[in-house]
Amino acid sequence: MNTCVITKIEYDGKDYRALYIFDESRHAIEILPEQVPYCGLMENVYVGRIEKMSDYPKACFVRIDAEKSVYLPLDDSSKIHYVDKKSNGSKPHQGDLILVKVKKDEVRSKDAVGDSEISISSYHLECYLEQGSSSDCLHVGVSRKLSPEERKRLTDLFASGFSSTTTYAYRLVIRSNADGIDGEVLLREAEALFVKMDKLMESAHIAIAPQLLWKAPSPIEARALHFRRGEVGRVVTDDPALWKVLNESNCFIVKKDKKTSIRDDETVLEYYTDPYPLSMLYSLLSELENALKKTVWLSSGASLVIEATEAMYVIDVNSSHRKSGSAERYGTNGKNGDPALQANLELVPEIARQIRLRNLTGMILVDFMNMKTPEAGDLLLKMLRRETKSDPISVHVVDITGLGIVEITRKKQNPSLKQMLTGTI
Repeated sequence: MNTCVITKIEYDGKDYRALYIFDESRHAIEILPEQVPYCGLMENVYVGRIEKMSDYPKACFVRIDAEKSVYLPLDDSSKIHYVDKKSNGSKPHQGDLILVKVKKDEVRSKDAVGDSEISISSYHLECYLEQGSSSDCLHVGVSRKLSPEERKRLTDLFASGFSSTTTYAYRLVIRSNADGIDGEVLLREAEALFVKMDKLMESAHIAIAPQLLWKAPSPIEARALHFRRGEVGRVVTDDPALWKVLNESNCFIVKKDKKTSIRDDETVLEYYTDPYPLSMLYSLLSELENALKKTVWLSSGASLVIEATEAMYVIDVNSSHRKSGSAERYGTNGKNGDPALQANLELVPEIARQIRLRNLTGMILVDFMNMKTPEAGDLLLKMLRRETKSDPISVHVVDITGLGIVEITRKKQNPSLKQMLTGTI
């Protein structure tokens, strides 16, 4: 089972809190750093003042504090939640006070990007603010990743077992990780979420705009709070502030003792108090430095060269120094089969690991060795899809070209590991 380690490190003269995930072989498969103190705006909810409208493209700029504005795209389907509408008509105008949620952090000279859809989330649920103020009917949506039987159970649960009265209209979305969770746990979690949303809305109507209404968890807190079921078996941290956030959440519901809590899927949260630093115990700085290197050397003698351009990432497979491996492991014959296929297949797990470890997103091209037959290419694509299936970010293995170049796309979320630490691609 994977292990998650969260602690503070220093890199290039700056202090970071970092989340590492290690697989069963103790290889790092994910690194998420955030600078200390964390000043990001992602997922925060504000009451802001529209200070400028734009017709092309249709958007507005919303002041969220004395120094910062967010760019809010608008279209005909945009549902604006007004706190104080200074203008006549239904369309937004300069001076209106509205609710806005930050969906993308500011980058260099570019403003942060906002969203008019307001929501806050817990471990199993996400609560959205709907238009109007009637709470007579609760709209509930259930993840389509769940089985039809589980979707029905959860829908019936909230249709019959939920009696909370809220001041505002909300829409509740039940996440896929609610699969099999006890109904009473979900009902209590929903009640707590609605209380938070009610407080947010009450604060909005007495706030002096611009003002922060909801401070979202940091990226590391959000990642640790929303691990998929079975994704990690153990979370270890020596950070007292993070321990408090996780231990007081609805995630770790069984308190074993003062240093250990257990989640509903038996993931264990441990508070590390040994004087020997966690960063040295797991060689975190060494793992980080390796993840930033251009070339990755494998024990077989083969290597990967990973480079970034403005448009894409390119991974070049170099097997000139590779030792012979086990062809039978991949269903190929090393003597009479395709040696290029064998070499490519041996590198696939490491390529999948490096993509996730470095958080490479967007378009990724992998230059494999040319293989003899189309069937070999199909086998390579099949294994790539299998190895990237465990990635928490959506990965699409598109196709392989006649030159043996595999096209991959990975959903863009956070910047790459190198961008987060150095500011460069």
